[in-house]
Amino acid sequence: MAKPDWEAIESAYRAGLLSLREIASQHGISEGAIRKRANRDEWDKRLSR
Repeated sequence: MAKPDWEAIESAYRAGLLSLREIASQHGISEGAIRKRANRDEWDKRLSR
């Protein structure tokens, strides 16, 4: 299994155009994994707007 492309996931998260469920489905990971990484790395959806 390939590692998730966290840069692409972070970009999609910050853009705020897709739901966590959609991002997770596209990248083959769980919503919880995205939430955990976003909280740990302090991703902010507003930074890309």
